[in-house]
Amino acid sequence: MHISLDQILTGDKPIDQLLLTVNDTASCSEAFSVLKSIVFELIKNVHADQNSRADNMLIHLYRYVSSPYSLLYDPGLCRFIRDLMNKLLENLLLSFNQLGCRVVHLDFHKIVINVNKLNPTHAWYNIKNILSYLLKQDMFAYITLVP
Repeated sequence: MHISLDQILTGDKPIDQLLLTVNDTASCSEAFSVLKSIVFELIKNVHADQNSRADNMLIHLYRYVSSPYSLLYDPGLCRFIRDLMNKLLENLLLSFNQLGCRVVHLDFHKIVINVNKLNPTHAWYNIKNILSYLLKQDMFAYITLVP
């Protein structure tokens, strides 16, 4: 949840909701640190041992954290992770724009881009080059991008 100074000054959001958001984010930092270390261990297990259980946990981790019916559910942690996901998406959008692509649609599940190539073969190779460049960057190394 992003709150601007204008929203605070005009009273669009109640002050207790604003404080709750700040407090939730502050209180979840320790939980996020623990979750982050667990994720790194799971990634190591997947890459080192081809551990299918660790891979399955990574695939469904966001669902475990964001579902109110899950034992891992924490609204503050869920908001914090969602904000991080939004920042990653914004950086991905910026990177596509810097590489000369026009983003037609972008969400957490699908990206539609226009690379301004008339020949489908040229467009395909252009997209493959762009994706390989993006996936070499540390920020995007752990996301899956397929043409």
